[in-house]
Amino acid sequence: MTRRMWPDVQTAQLSCFLTVAEAGSFHRAAAALDMGQSAISRRIQKLEDTLGVSLFERRPSGARLTVAGECFALRVRLIMDEVNFAVDAARSAGVAKNGHLQIGIIASLSAGPIRTSLQRFLDRHPQVEICLLETDRSELMTMLSHRRIDLVCVSGEPLS
Repeated sequence: MTRRMWPDVQTAQLSCFLTVAEAGSFHRAAAALDMGQSAISRRIQKLEDTLGVSLFERRPSGARLTVAGECFALRVRLIMDEVNFAVDAARSAGVAKNGHLQIGIIASLSAGPIRTSLQRFLDRHPQVEICLLETDRSELMTMLSHRRIDLVCVSGEPLS
């Protein structure tokens, strides 16, 4: 599959573009973003130059999307929603709110503190899938150091 490289468009430009589109004015968008109006104008102008099309009709009373701007706004909103969703999902996985957790064990889970801890974790984080792997201590430590598993649960004193 051949992938097309997209033009030099920055998320900050897209965010400014959507804010101006929703506010209907560069001035109101600048206030909403706590930026100078000239900075907003420069970002939008650079975006328009990159795309080769005017996105707004600029008037003393505000800014109105052109036909091209309407089409672009529709797609950019979808893309930005997906980017925000991806960022939220990554952050959630990073703090164990969702995702997949690989745990290496050298212990019985029929009873005891490991089972209790895992059950509490699962109760608090139902979106996390846990995969348990049982093998010898040295193999688990190697897997942990190579980041093939996330956690090792072993009994006894740590080895130096």
